Amino acid sequence: MAIGEKIRIVREEKKMTQKKIGELAGIDESTIRKYESGRLNPKLVTIQKIAAALDCSVDYLLGNIDDPRRIDYAGLLGNLGTVHKLGNVLNIPIYGIVKAGYGALLLEDFEGYAFLEETEISGDIQDYFWLRVSGDSMSPKIQDGDLVLVRKQNAIDSGQIAVVIYNGEDGTLKKIRFGPDYLELIPLNPAFESRIFERDEMEDVHIVGRVIKMQRDFRY
Repeated sequence: MAIGEKIRIVREEKKMTQKKIGELAGIDESTIRKYESGRLNPKLVTIQKIAAALDCSVDYLLGNIDDPRRIDYAGLLGNLGTVHKLGNVLNIPIYGIVKAGYGALLLEDFEGYAFLEETEISGDIQDYFWLRVSGDSMSPKIQDGDLVLVRKQNAIDSGQIAVVIYNGEDGTLKKIRFGPDYLELIPLNPAFESRIFERDEMEDVHIVGRVIKMQRDFRY
């Protein structure tokens, strides 16, 4: 069943007009009409707005599940914690904790998935995950509760923002600066101090991945 037809079915079940859905979603009524007729296909961000207006699951409109009121990631996606491709849309897992353990990267506190257009990333889709930011060391640019999209890589350029693990602690978000014989972890919040690791100390700093983008109020 096409997305437009699903929009129409849920809208009619809720006894809502195309005009009302358009007002709630911030979309012109004529555009809603085109979606429902199949003359125009909505982008992912538009699907999210329409789902919110209809108070139904984005997964239902995307054709992932049959019940518009339910999100069943375990039944739909199989192995939790891996990126799943559905058409040109990626379901990328969200984690709250990054750790190092037993010689491998550990991603914990799985909370679900967030959607992303495939065109927004490059390379292996399994190299990506969302991280729920905890703390305000990167405020105001990146705030507590924000989501950051991370691409797994163990090397980045000076000046980029990365998820790093140091001194055996949980992963933290910091701007990286490389000097001739030192590495500096820089918070964007001036209330926090930078950490400098010199020479052999640099071996205690492990780069998990580069922050590709940030998304605020992106919870499901």
